[in-house]
Amino acid sequence: MGGATPPDEAELIALVGTELPPGRHRIDPVVSRMLDSAVRAPTPPGPAPEPHPIWSFVVAQTGIGLDVGGLLGLFGSSGADGPMLGECDLDMLRPFETGVEYAVTGRVTRAVRKKGRALGVFDLVTVEYEVHAPDSLLVARCRETFVLPRREAAQA
Repeated sequence: MGGATPPDEAELIALVGTELPPGRHRIDPVVSRMLDSAVRAPTPPGPAPEPHPIWSFVVAQTGIGLDVGGLLGLFGSSGADGPMLGECDLDMLRPFETGVEYAVTGRVTRAVRKKGRALGVFDLVTVEYEVHAPDSLLVARCRETFVLPRREAAQA
């Protein structure tokens, strides 16, 4: 059994428009090089090479003012419920820079309950994050759709 009480369908739909607590993230040059190595991306020479585009996801996910457990809790779910990342869309509008602190905001943009043969009742919740540079210009946008099994709802 899961660790959180799932919302009913009306509560789920009411999540749309919910603003997540904002946060910040600074890309450390050493960590950026480690990520390059982990994804086998070539690291250009120089003291501060341009970070890999995957930072669009990393900065959004780690820079928002909630950890993953807190985010799932907002949706009435927990890691014990078997949540999945169903879809992720990344738009990188400007290159990232190491040593720069980025502001991250996010909001719930979609929430729907569905029923499938294999999974039973589940919710699809989409969160859109925006990553802004210190000059307030948009650097990246990340849209994630979480698949949240609702075993309790299936039994009701």
